[in-house]
Amino acid sequence: MTELSDWSGIEPIRIADGFSFPEGASAAPDGSIFLVNCHNDIIHKVSAAGEVTEYARVRGKGNGSKLRDDGRLVVCDYFANCILEVDTHGQVSLLTDCDTDGKPLSRGPNDVVVARNGDLYFTTPQGSNRENPVGKVYHYSDQTKTTTIVAEGLAFPNGLSLSEREDTLYIAESAQSRVWRFPVLSPGKLGAGEVFIQLSGGHDPDGIDFDADGNLYIAYYGSGLIVVVNPNGEIIAQLPAGGKRPTNLSFGGTNGDWLYVTEAETNSLYLLKVGHRGLRLPGRVR
Repeated sequence: MTELSDWSGIEPIRIADGFSFPEGASAAPDGSIFLVNCHNDIIHKVSAAGEVTEYARVRGKGNGSKLRDDGRLVVCDYFANCILEVDTHGQVSLLTDCDTDGKPLSRGPNDVVVARNGDLYFTTPQGSNRENPVGKVYHYSDQTKTTTIVAEGLAFPNGLSLSEREDTLYIAESAQSRVWRFPVLSPGKLGAGEVFIQLSGGHDPDGIDFDADGNLYIAYYGSGLIVVVNPNGEIIAQLPAGGKRPTNLSFGGTNGDWLYVTEAETNSLYLLKVGHRGLRLPGRVR
């Protein structure tokens, strides 16, 4: 059991800056961090020492990203309405740009999570809001290469993450300032969802990620905070994010217990030494 005092005194350390609305932080086992820029087509790689290099370019403009175990990077391209994959040499290929019925992904893929079997879940929120909750969540089968809708009717679905057993999918609904959880009945099939936590303040929950204790970390865009929620849906910590607009986060570091945060007010990448290991996910430090 972790207590509020476990996070006392943690301050963000700026690792790199000069980005253009950074998003999609994804920390690799070698200590490097990949991130995208929502305002251009560049994918950056930041070394463990803070050196920034251009890694690849997407078709349109990137958003969320996640690493696979073999080092390939899955990227949501919200401008070109597709899901891309970047190999370890920086070569970009298309994974999907339409659903099983052949309908295009027209609502701007936002964020993605990779399951252990290689499947993907990703959100498409563009054009959705409180008054027009038309956001969707898709599943992409790594085996059949098909894309299906698994949830819809959400007001700007944003960041998402799977539980340790991959039996629950958590989804941030930004326009309603809350996080949902849906039971995963089988790969690509969700049960009825329920609200996991309703946040106060009226800001936008963006990227989310779990630590190994089952605590959910929420980049609370607009608040300047990373909100930490225990498995019972109770807030146990609020950490400074380095600026008012944290967009996404990823556990990394040598021991997997550092939290990297992309932040769009200062256009920077920050490190928080939280001292809690991230959940073991594909592409992450073991």
